Amino acid sequence: MDKIENINLQSYEARKKRARRRMITAVLLIGAVAAALGVLYLYGLENRVYNSYEIITSREKTSGAEEYIQYGDGVLRVNRDGAEALDGDGSMLWNVAYTMTDPIYAVCEGAAAVADRAGRSLYIMDGTGSSNPVDTVHPIYEIDVANQGVTAVLTIDGVNTYINLYSISGSNLLEIRTTAGENGFPVDIALSNDGTKLVTSYVMMRDGEMTTQITCYNFGDVGQNYTDNIVALYYYERQFCPKVEFLTNNIFCIFLDNGVEVYRMQETPGDPIFVKAVEQEIQSIFYSESYIGFVLLNEEGSERYRIELYDLEGNTVLTRTTNDSYKYIMVSEEEMIYYDDLNVVIVKLNGMEKFRYRFSTNIDFFLPGASSQRYLMATDSEIITIRLTQQEEETTQ
Repeated sequence: MDKIENINLQSYEARKKRARRRMITAVLLIGAVAAALGVLYLYGLENRVYNSYEIITSREKTSGAEEYIQYGDGVLRVNRDGAEALDGDGSMLWNVAYTMTDPIYAVCEGAAAVADRAGRSLYIMDGTGSSNPVDTVHPIYEIDVANQGVTAVLTIDGVNTYINLYSISGSNLLEIRTTAGENGFPVDIALSNDGTKLVTSYVMMRDGEMTTQITCYNFGDVGQNYTDNIVALYYYERQFCPKVEFLTNNIFCIFLDNGVEVYRMQETPGDPIFVKAVEQEIQSIFYSESYIGFVLLNEEGSERYRIELYDLEGNTVLTRTTNDSYKYIMVSEEEMIYYDDLNVVIVKLNGMEKFRYRFSTNIDFFLPGASSQRYLMATDSEIITIRLTQQEEETTQ
């Protein structure tokens, strides 16, 4: 009897082990299927094509000319009477009132600065609604801002040019003076995210040739070891540089009339990490923290434009030819957007066209919102948040 009971116990234990293995196998199989379905769902969501939209929020827009720049997940509205920051859902974050004739602006993360070009008024905003007005000594030509509110201001007084750095409180941190005879005429300035590095573009006559001079400053400990904090100088004969920009705190680019050069500048710049020369006429440049793009006149095929997008190492991310007209083009981490007064086109960076739509009212701006399907746009009369949708097209029999 004892032997029979032992055999039954062994059989029971064996069945338990087999059942446990089956359960584990089933759980793993279900998990694998769920994971696969999840991947397919996310793939389908990320590669979905939209042909319509619905309005999520709407607010009346003030009258008068306005300009817009992306501000975090939202937008900064700037006009002659003030600046207003909106989040990705179109809700107001803060606003500042002022009176300016020709406002220019810059943003970096939560900080923003607005100045009156050819005037002497500067407002620095810290991203919480607090603002500090500054009156400059000379007329303002250009500005840039760092993430903590340090603001670089380029002013001109006759043949003399001044670059001043102001703190978030409005105090003058330093001043750089140049002259037209020695340094040429200023074109653009770029301030690093932390406010410790500055790059300037000047145009001059050098040895009888028009030359662009790029000057790199470091205001930190390393820069103190260099004369006038100048850690590098670059000269480009018979080339013009209309734009310099810090893409990240340690990477800046020099946009030339025939291409771009990208440099890494931890403290001082070395050799360029990416050089792109183009033979076609450049219509537009656009960039983000990760990408640099060109719109070129297309010399091959029937399409008018050729769009080329590169990462900061010089690898081609996207090439696209199109006849679409546009007045603005931008790139985010996931997609490229371009639009004109009525038409919007959104292209994923894998080349898939996500959205193409012709609106019935003029578009002042169109920018990514708080999620992959939401976007902020302004019309003649309102600022709205929209969500992209799929609408079945009617078929005719």
